[in-house]
Amino acid sequence: MKKKLKISKLKLFQVLTVVLAIGLLASIGIKTTGCATAGNLNSVAKTTIDYINTNLLPSGVSANYVRGASSHGVYNITISINRKDMPIYVSGDGKLLFPAVIDMTKQRQQPQQTQQQKEVPKTDKPVVKLFVMSYCPYGTQMEKGIIPAIKALGDSVDFQVEFVSYSMHGEKEIKENMLQYCIQKDYKDKYLDYLECFLGSQNSTKCISDTGLDKAALDSCVTNVDNEYNITNMYNDKSTWLNGRFPMFPIHDADNQKYGVQGSPTLVINDVVVQSGRDSASLLNTICSAFTTQPEACNTNLSSTTPSPGFGYEGTGTDSGSCS
Repeated sequence: MKKKLKISKLKLFQVLTVVLAIGLLASIGIKTTGCATAGNLNSVAKTTIDYINTNLLPSGVSANYVRGASSHGVYNITISINRKDMPIYVSGDGKLLFPAVIDMTKQRQQPQQTQQQKEVPKTDKPVVKLFVMSYCPYGTQMEKGIIPAIKALGDSVDFQVEFVSYSMHGEKEIKENMLQYCIQKDYKDKYLDYLECFLGSQNSTKCISDTGLDKAALDSCVTNVDNEYNITNMYNDKSTWLNGRFPMFPIHDADNQKYGVQGSPTLVINDVVVQSGRDSASLLNTICSAFTTQPEACNTNLSSTTPSPGFGYEGTGTDSGSCS
């Protein structure tokens, strides 16, 4: 993965806010002329997007125009960066760019307590979905952590690996995503064994053989899935890529939209996106908190060491980082 393509929502906001704030301070005392009008919106929006892409964003990251309006003599423009919308404001003459404005006609709301994670409903059999990109080092990190927890819980949970609706790691990731989709669909009882092998070796052919899977049947499944979702054709047609950079992978697109998935890994339990440590013990505790009545397996003693990002089982890591 090229690091320059990865920029989190928080870092993105920080970058733009700092840069735009400097510009705001530098502009104090400068008299602006002109008033924002609907007729000039498209021209000002284009100039603004070009300026942001040229001067404010890292190489490989770009802003796109979403919508805009003129109000109170300024332009309110919404841009999208890495599928994240952000409002910005431009002076009526199209020369000054601001990260935010304050509407002084509205009374300020009292500060609220720090937003807490939405409570996960308890069920007899929790449904656990882990969204990843098969070659994302942070996705593989959480997969390494969650496998022992899911193996300990067995059939008491409904576990599924699903894939983020775009890919960041080339054609090999597209092919591996399709292969793992087929293994889960046709050989669900052997999927975790295959995944455990693949996370160590990156050798899908060897892991198919070692876990006793039918390669010919899997090849046929992959071909059918590829045709059904038009995956390879979209990969070959860059006009279909997200922001012209990332090929689409639409198999689990409905769930991606339902849960607002924005990167790998994303953990969803009983339809709620949750945060968890990436070590096996933390993941077991997180999942077990969603049971109406916890099974004995929730008392299993698992490792509290966070796995390393990427492939292989050596080394340790931290509970941060994502491919988005």
